[in-house]
Amino acid sequence: VYVAPNGAGQEAVTIEWSLMHPDGRRLGTISQENTIPAGTLDGAWGPVADAIAAGGADGIVALVQEAVLQNK
Repeated sequence: VYVAPNGAGQEAVTIEWSLMHPDGRRLGTISQENTIPAGTLDGAWGPVADAIAAGGADGIVALVQEAVLQNK
């Protein structure tokens, strides 16, 4: 998770998810980017974490499917 100031009262957030093979090889990475109100991630994430995970789920599933098809 990377957070940087992005204008008055805003932060640019980048979240990277990496899919790793059990032997340690990286199979792929997906990124999510968004601008949010400053301070949103300063405390407990609660419902924000659910939204982040839901937003990344499709990309993670696609990475898993690709790895299975390529027999990685």
